[in-house]
Amino acid sequence: MALPGQAQAAQNLKKDANDVSITGFASPNSMKDYCNAGVLTRWGLWDCKVQGSLGCYLAYYLASGNTLKVGDKIDVPDIGMVEEFTKANMNNYNF
Repeated sequence: MALPGQAQAAQNLKKDANDVSITGFASPNSMKDYCNAGVLTRWGLWDCKVQGSLGCYLAYYLASGNTLKVGDKIDVPDIGMVEEFTKANMNNYNF
């Protein structure tokens, strides 16, 4: 519940994504209202195995001379195409 709590605190202070950077992991349904209100623009869904594999692969990927920028999608072996939840895709998920 950390990410929804952070978003609620920012909203209580009348802050949005232009004022603060909020990061974390939560299900799409728990964050849709905050995203629609502009409190944050993207977030992820926590999965220990996937996050660990992703972290190791991205370290290898960057150490190999590749670069990434915010919003890039990357095809990770044994995981597939990785992207964050955003306003554009959050309604494709119902959990």
